[in-house]
Amino acid sequence: MLAAFLKSREIKQAAFAAKIGVTPGYLSALLAGKKTPSLTVAVAIQRATDGSVPSDSWINEADAA
Repeated sequence: MLAAFLKSREIKQAAFAAKIGVTPGYLSALLAGKKTPSLTVAVAIQRATDGSVPSDSWINEADAA
């Protein structure tokens, strides 16, 4: 969802990482599915995308049960 948002708006990963307060490497790991953001980062992503990527989109349904 986040990758599609960044691509559709032609936003560079490094610029978005700076906007949400993470390193480009950490953002890359999020986009690759290797990491899950903390609640703080998930909310920062939600705010930076004006709600296009909601903070609860990072919750794995199997983990939530």
